[in-house]
Amino acid sequence: MASELRTKENTPFNNSTRIARNTLFLYIRMLLSIIINLVTVRILWLALGVEDYGVFTLVGGFVTLFSFISSSMTGAIQRYMSYGMGKDDKEYIQKIFSISLRVQILLMVIVLLLGETIGLWAVNHWLKIPIGKEFATNCVYQSCLFSFLITIISVPYNASIVAHEHMHIYGYYGILEVILKLGIVLLISILPSYRLVAYSILLVLISLLMRILYQVYCYRHFPETHYKKYSDPSLIKGMLNFQKWTFVGLLGFSARDSGITIVLNRFFSMDVIAAKGISGQVGNVITGFASNFTMALNPQIIKLYASNNIEAMIKLTFNGCKYAFILMSLPTIPLIIASSPVLSLWLKDPATYTSGFMKLTLLLGLMESVVSPITTAIQATGKIKWFQILISILMLSIIPVSWIMMEFIKNPYIIFYVMLVVSGGAIILRLIIMHNLIKFSYKYCFKTIYLRTLPAMALSFAIINLIYTLFPSNLLGLIGFIISSCTILLIINYIISLNTSEKRFVINKIHILTNKISNSNR
Repeated sequence: MASELRTKENTPFNNSTRIARNTLFLYIRMLLSIIINLVTVRILWLALGVEDYGVFTLVGGFVTLFSFISSSMTGAIQRYMSYGMGKDDKEYIQKIFSISLRVQILLMVIVLLLGETIGLWAVNHWLKIPIGKEFATNCVYQSCLFSFLITIISVPYNASIVAHEHMHIYGYYGILEVILKLGIVLLISILPSYRLVAYSILLVLISLLMRILYQVYCYRHFPETHYKKYSDPSLIKGMLNFQKWTFVGLLGFSARDSGITIVLNRFFSMDVIAAKGISGQVGNVITGFASNFTMALNPQIIKLYASNNIEAMIKLTFNGCKYAFILMSLPTIPLIIASSPVLSLWLKDPATYTSGFMKLTLLLGLMESVVSPITTAIQATGKIKWFQILISILMLSIIPVSWIMMEFIKNPYIIFYVMLVVSGGAIILRLIIMHNLIKFSYKYCFKTIYLRTLPAMALSFAIINLIYTLFPSNLLGLIGFIISSCTILLIINYIISLNTSEKRFVINKIHILTNKISNSNR
């Protein structure tokens, strides 16, 4: 009976419905979060000023160097939990959680020791801190470090939520978190001094509160999050071996994301760092258009592999890449075209290079939107050693190459150009590695992901660029431009990018939605 139930639950229609429902919850959260975040960043920018905002970006970026430690374990836990759910083995899932919690506590102690020794020395002796900002910088560093320690211990609980596909809880708690962050920004804006210090400390309190809320939810809804002491050396060895290579891969991404800020700090002033911070904020918000979808998609990819349904897994992986690319294009293309007026209205007086950084960050995000499903498919096999080593080497190469080039060409855009080239190569490398592990047709891959979407993107960009001049550069004009742009993108992608069955699925969902609305109005 359990086997029949699992088979029924894993039918393509149920999988598509579950992914669509979970994605909807994440997008509701994201849309509300975008609105609140835009207001929050504007107030924070005006409250802190360019220099303090640059300091916060620099120090926060330095602390995220350690993020590969927690991120690597997140991937390992989610993979093993989703695999266990695909096998419907509850005791196995509880073992994974309990062992993971012990490992995370150990990692938390290691990070604390590294952070208070090597990390603290680097902040005070290696980073270029403006004169008079030493005390504030150390307060920000300690606050960011403590927030990161909270993140580490939260990993097993968050992995349980994702593996169970309870994405609605991310929606509810995510909205609460951004509202709280808006509240503290409003609070510090009325303080006469020490705004940066107060902001960093209040962020820690929010992180602690959200950690408690997520843990309570997991404890009440998922029995496997009730800790039990298990001793399973083979399972621990397997998880640590998987985590070891994920650790190597994510080291490259952490070094890339944090390293570019540090490299910019060595060559340029705080206004460039502040511009990088703003572009990063925009990039993080916009990549949510794709990442929220892939967060709902990824557990299904792993479960299909666990149930040995390889053909369906390949189809879901490449369709997921296509849909993520389309979703990411909706905000990316209009924002690239209208970056300057958007920034002027949003921040009043953005730092130099902010517009250029934002365009390049969005372009990078659009290109990398296809990465997550491919990476998940590779990770589902468990054979990730060379994948992680090679990707890490590529990502790490960005820092020395950029550093050397900027010794000769003092242009902050250089580092973004290098990232675009290397990241493009990394996508090709992922596909080669996936092909060696899970045989598929390169022709099918290209046809599914790019053959339809690239012409649709090119046509959309040309039309949107033409209509841009028809709208005034004020708030109402930009709103009208963005709505018109998204409408054009949706129509063109529906006509060109989707195949017949996908169009039929969209039409069916629209009919269901309109019927529900009409019935509710009776």
